[in-house]
Amino acid sequence: MSSTLSLQSTVERIRSLSTLPQVAIRILQRTSDPNSSAKDLEDIIRADPPLAAVLLRMVNSAHFGLRERVLDIRKAIIFLGFRTVRDLALSASVCDIFKSRDQIGTYSRVGLWKHCVGVGVCSKAIAQKLNLDFADNLFSLGILMDLGIIMLDQYLHEEFKNILLHPDFKSLGMSAIQKEVLGFTHMELSEHVGQAWKLPTEALVAMAYQQKPKNSPVEFHSMMSVIFLANTLINAQEFGFVTTSVVEPTAFNFSLAQLGLKKLDVRVILEDLPRELERATEIIQLAEC
Repeated sequence: MSSTLSLQSTVERIRSLSTLPQVAIRILQRTSDPNSSAKDLEDIIRADPPLAAVLLRMVNSAHFGLRERVLDIRKAIIFLGFRTVRDLALSASVCDIFKSRDQIGTYSRVGLWKHCVGVGVCSKAIAQKLNLDFADNLFSLGILMDLGIIMLDQYLHEEFKNILLHPDFKSLGMSAIQKEVLGFTHMELSEHVGQAWKLPTEALVAMAYQQKPKNSPVEFHSMMSVIFLANTLINAQEFGFVTTSVVEPTAFNFSLAQLGLKKLDVRVILEDLPRELERATEIIQLAEC
């Protein structure tokens, strides 16, 4: 009972203060609508001049190698495509909340940002390799799914510090210790706050079921299996903050079966991983987090 009240009071507090920038929420809400257009995205970005300036700097970087300089958002969408510009805009809009370099144990917000971008890039690459129709949405889900960790850092900092410095942090995993200390996990927290912010269903599912894909709604089993595998691989490579070093065999085997993969296929994915991590590093540098 007390843990539920604690979760609800934390949700209400964060909901009123809003960790996630409003422009990021608008981008997610508008672009998740199948009827949304490039004009909708353009209008959101134009309404936030600092975001527009950062986005144009990213678009004109050597990373994209465009032949001519792009000076307005509409041209950026034409040259790079709706989904690429959406992902860049989302990265730029949330980047600031990850900028603190304060270190607690192995954790820092910069390290968490690196992890999230890695999961986003890796999950998108896996889905593209498997020709899954939701591949283009996975980068944005990757960079948002661990927002609950940032929320704990911001609003329950002392408790969060105790979790990170817990002697069994590595052996038990962060979520188990969160449950012990708080009565809830960062995944539950981000899902509840995300509901209050009216985030798209797939974002809520990614937040809630990232460690337990089998428990997600059936229509999201494949998507969550991809995200689970990407999260597992990024943690194994220690790319950024390791959110969990504990891999649940049941969840791992479920994900492989759901995607029609064998353990040998995972080795092939691992061979491609350095290239994907290089891509993730480029995105981190572009966003200047």
